[in-house]
Amino acid sequence: MKFNKFITLFALALLVLSGCAKNSTDNAENTEFSSSISETESNKNTETEASESNSESADTEISASAETNGIEELNSIVENDIADTIDSLYSEYEQLTNDINTYEKYVNNTDKINAFYSKVKKTNENLCLRMYDYSLKYAELIINSDKSFDEKYDDFEELYNSIYEDGGEDILDGIYDGILDDMLDDFYDGILDDYDADSFDSDWYSIRSNEYGNWSDTRSDVYSFWSDFRSDVYGFYSDMRSEMFSKDIERANKKISRFEEKEAKIKQKLENKEQENSSETLTDLESTETTTVYTNAPTDSSDEQIQGIRPEFKEAMDSYESFFDEYCEIMKKYNENPDDMSLLMDYLDFMTEYDEIMTEMDDLNTDDLTNEEQKYYLEVQNRITSKLLAVS
Repeated sequence: MKFNKFITLFALALLVLSGCAKNSTDNAENTEFSSSISETESNKNTETEASESNSESADTEISASAETNGIEELNSIVENDIADTIDSLYSEYEQLTNDINTYEKYVNNTDKINAFYSKVKKTNENLCLRMYDYSLKYAELIINSDKSFDEKYDDFEELYNSIYEDGGEDILDGIYDGILDDMLDDFYDGILDDYDADSFDSDWYSIRSNEYGNWSDTRSDVYSFWSDFRSDVYGFYSDMRSEMFSKDIERANKKISRFEEKEAKIKQKLENKEQENSSETLTDLESTETTTVYTNAPTDSSDEQIQGIRPEFKEAMDSYESFFDEYCEIMKKYNENPDDMSLLMDYLDFMTEYDEIMTEMDDLNTDDLTNEEQKYYLEVQNRITSKLLAVS
């Protein structure tokens, strides 16, 4: 796991701090942005049917109603897409668990379980990819509206709230902390754990170890793709607000093009990976998976270690949050007294501390986070994001 999310957060910090320095030295005019978001009016009348694909298509089109009725309609489309996709996945999983509810049925249907793990991973990828598409549609609606730059700046909060905040949390809760947690409970800690196996039953041990490996690999892939999507969306949101702040439509359009290119590269990478795996038959996959023994499968003696948080990890995350608390204090002082030249010295100290803190984060091992560490990572990230937005 990389700490790239916090790089984008720092980009937001630099944006506001740069404004602080400029206002202090040049006595530029301060601009207040309205906090209310009115309904966007669009001049486009394109007749496009919405293509809703809950789990199989990453290229969802957005209906003309989103263009004519504006951001509120797009908010509803995003919310419904996420809910429908996760509900559909849960319905399929319910049928799977109804069919596989004993150890014998599990052993005879490992192909179905493996296929469902692949379905979960693919569904997560496609849903996150549609969030890229929706982010571009938000930018298109806002940039092409007749509103002032101040209003457009505020309207981009809808992208943040709908895609990054609410959408990101709903996807994580529904797939990573939802259906995948259920699969661990139902299979590894359920059917396979309850089976009264002989202590020397190597088949049972291999099957249970393999189940944990499939679950662990899928969960890791799901989180990684989700994390990258959320980081990219936050960076895009921050870039667009920066250009609205600067009143630079040309640069905003360039940022949109770069975001489109990034999404295209992600899709191409996924397609290439699928093509590489297309030659493998289902028999080959079953043979490989059923003979694999995962030595990292948890035992009773290791549960505490797996579920815990390393002291050095928590210390590093707390230090990083404190670092941004310091920044927020600087901004509070600036908001109270924009002419205070001493803030420039605070800014220089902040930049020096930034180099030190980033070196510490680079040295921290984040390749194999436990569940609790991943959750704490997200909690810290969300708290920092909220604090930065509160003072920006």
